[in-house]
Amino acid sequence: MKKRAVLLAAVMGLTSLAGCGETPDTAIVKRKETASIEYREVKNVSAEGGTDEGEQENPLRSRLGAPQRYTAEFGSENGRLKIHCDAEVEIPSVEQVSTYRVSQSDMTPEQMETFARVFSDGEIYDGESYPAQKRAPDFGSMFANLEEQLQSAAVERADGRKYDLFYKSTDSVPNMMELQMDAAGRDAISWNPRTSLSALTEEEALSLAGITQEEARQLAKEKVAELGIPGMEEAMVQLGIHVDLLGDEYTADNAGWLINFTRTIDGIPVTYTSEQGGAYEDMESEYETWGYEWLQVAVNRDGIQMAQCYNVYDIGEKTTENVQLISFDEVSQIFRQMMLMQNADMNDETREYQIDRITFGYTRIYDPAVDSRSGVLVPAWDFFGSYRVKAEHEGESAEYIRDSADMSHLTINAIDGSVIDRSLGY
Repeated sequence: MKKRAVLLAAVMGLTSLAGCGETPDTAIVKRKETASIEYREVKNVSAEGGTDEGEQENPLRSRLGAPQRYTAEFGSENGRLKIHCDAEVEIPSVEQVSTYRVSQSDMTPEQMETFARVFSDGEIYDGESYPAQKRAPDFGSMFANLEEQLQSAAVERADGRKYDLFYKSTDSVPNMMELQMDAAGRDAISWNPRTSLSALTEEEALSLAGITQEEARQLAKEKVAELGIPGMEEAMVQLGIHVDLLGDEYTADNAGWLINFTRTIDGIPVTYTSEQGGAYEDMESEYETWGYEWLQVAVNRDGIQMAQCYNVYDIGEKTTENVQLISFDEVSQIFRQMMLMQNADMNDETREYQIDRITFGYTRIYDPAVDSRSGVLVPAWDFFGSYRVKAEHEGESAEYIRDSADMSHLTINAIDGSVIDRSLGY
């Protein structure tokens, strides 16, 4: 199934500007110098309001004065920007929230071999000599050459299917381990949420997946548990499609369940979003960047089809215990202000957002000018939902709709109200 992508790409380019305009010089938006962050600790907390009738008491929700559901309607004066909010407010039921020091875990040959063993489900061979020779890979040698070039191994499964293992260390992804289906000479292949491309209907994707969501989740959980990463839990499950990019067109040739995992610390999850981070602040930046910890698995009737494990963290010491948090009312006011400001760059296009989920969880911030391999886990609010853009490009009109459940449109530090740019990580 093929679709033209030129005009859509132009519209998507317009949408990428949303949230990337100049930020105001106020206390709401400010760079976080994580090396010197000091947050105030709460000594005595009085829980007041916020819990809707019928909900089991959630001490954090009460402390924040947060509703179970948030509704709002606002937009620009000219009507080109519309923001609709009818969102479930997800808050973990915990007594207190702390901040943690976090750093980049070093990749080891043992870690590389464990990843291969867990996800391959077949015979593993040295990538350089395969298929002429089928000799076992030397993970020690591969590790020694990580920074010089991409390291690979080949996998043959009993059903004859071939897969590739990749290992690499780069500036933004110092710890990359990946299993992918053999590209077989194709330009580029990747797994994406079905709703982000709509190349297949839900019925077509389910038929190709050939496995129930529960069966896929169970297999993925078993595999991830074998990696031995502390606190790694399922964060989101989506129906995914396997896309083959061919010039200006794309073909969806397979489908399965995309399952993402994140850490949970003291009952609070690290919020999963589709943004992997590691972006540069500008083209002239000379600082090394650091992407987020990322663990995603694709599963269908044939088993594990893809696995990505990037930038595994070392969770360090608690930096502030029971940190002071701003109220949900303050957060909602910042959300309104920033959504208007970040969409102030519109020309002839129109934008419409539908916010349907708001979450409270951890995110990692860092300062690449100080240390590009350590940062702080801080609590933050994320606003998820779909958006629709209509625009003109070279005499043609186009409409682009993005309806991925993992796309956060705004991230607000729950401690001081500053806006966190997830692409940058601060």
